[in-house]
Amino acid sequence: MNLLINLHINLLINLLVNLLINLLINLLLNLLLNLLINLPPKLFINLIISLLPNLLINLRIYMTVLPTL
Repeated sequence: MNLLINLHINLLINLLVNLLINLLINLLLNLLLNLLINLPPKLFINLIISLLPNLLINLRIYMTVLPTL
């Protein structure tokens, strides 16, 4: 039981770190692209769109472990 709780805490931390790293990378890439192309900033929309796949994957991973608790 303790192992399962540890696993869940680990998974949540992993998910959060993963999202944060992804967010930072996407932000930097979008800023770079905006500087290069000089478009009006649609940064937030682009960021959300690019984060969606990763978010869905993380959610799916978490949902497969969740029923074991």
